[in-house]
Amino acid sequence: MLKYPLFYAGQVGSTFGWGVCNAYLIRELSKLTRVIHIEQKGPERTPRQLPGHVFAPLADHRLGLLTLARGRFNHGYTFFERNLTEESGVNAAKLDTIFAGCSWCGEKLAEKGIPSVVLIQGVDGAVFRPQALSPDPRRFTLFSGGKFEYRKGQDLVLVAYRELSRKHPDLHLVCAWYNQWGFSIETMRQSPHIRFERVDGQAWEPFMRRIFDLNEIEVGRVEMLPLLKQGDMARIYPQTDLGVFPNRCEGGTNLVMMEYMACGKTVVATHATGHRDILTQGNAYPLDDLAEVQFRDREGNVAAHWAEPRVEDIVSKVEAAMRSREELAMKGRKAAEDLRAFTWERAARVVHDALQRAEERAG
Repeated sequence: MLKYPLFYAGQVGSTFGWGVCNAYLIRELSKLTRVIHIEQKGPERTPRQLPGHVFAPLADHRLGLLTLARGRFNHGYTFFERNLTEESGVNAAKLDTIFAGCSWCGEKLAEKGIPSVVLIQGVDGAVFRPQALSPDPRRFTLFSGGKFEYRKGQDLVLVAYRELSRKHPDLHLVCAWYNQWGFSIETMRQSPHIRFERVDGQAWEPFMRRIFDLNEIEVGRVEMLPLLKQGDMARIYPQTDLGVFPNRCEGGTNLVMMEYMACGKTVVATHATGHRDILTQGNAYPLDDLAEVQFRDREGNVAAHWAEPRVEDIVSKVEAAMRSREELAMKGRKAAEDLRAFTWERAARVVHDALQRAEERAG
């Protein structure tokens, strides 16, 4: 139990990453200490001083707290993918603790002289676990998840799937790519791998169908999922054979990938940035043949340096999984076993202990 109350500022939800993370941390922290949830709306969006710990997400790579509230102690949680700036250091100096979403984030902060505590997200083992559901034996089904944008690498999935589907008529793709953020979708224009067209205000399904058509992919072999809650996704994952996550950068550990693996499913995934905390040769098909790529912001400035896997490596790893169902199953079992170590209870304890150390330093 902390000496001072914990004011948690962050939106909760079941269909987006921060919402899921906030909901579980609030639940588990409430078992350890007194937690007061700041709803972040109405009068609670006004500046005010609170008599305890304020814990909130950090806006982006600039490390600004996503709340106007301030406390006796102030702590932020960050998942950044862009290069840190001078402003990042200024904002970091105002915080008692910065929690980094993965080891890679912590390393990038350390390079700028900013201390942090690595806080890896958890997986709800009651929801995401191996189940009796199984894939259709007449086909081999790939799963790809994450909002459709350049950073998440769905352009690489499209190109790899196009090549694979031409050679393997039993191959199908299930994709959970819904993205409500137009500016994020627009980053896909930076891809040299696919043809991309988008009209402002275009509905999601017609837009995605156009992307598939432009890139010569048979839509009849693709299932496009709408935005679904966690429980719904947990019933879909076991009905696929292999996850594909060629993400160029992850400031966290990719919660969608973690939850997929917790269901006893293995993945072909980029072995870099946040994925490094999760992937091993035993639980996955890591993509290690990587090239550095630049990401540019809307003004055309270089904002980040990321790692891009080769399409040929993705194709090769998927075909290796298709050739050996025994190895595929073995890696899936190991994935489920490994992911059991990442619980929200464990994550909450990391937060609690760090806040307790802040109190001890203050005397």
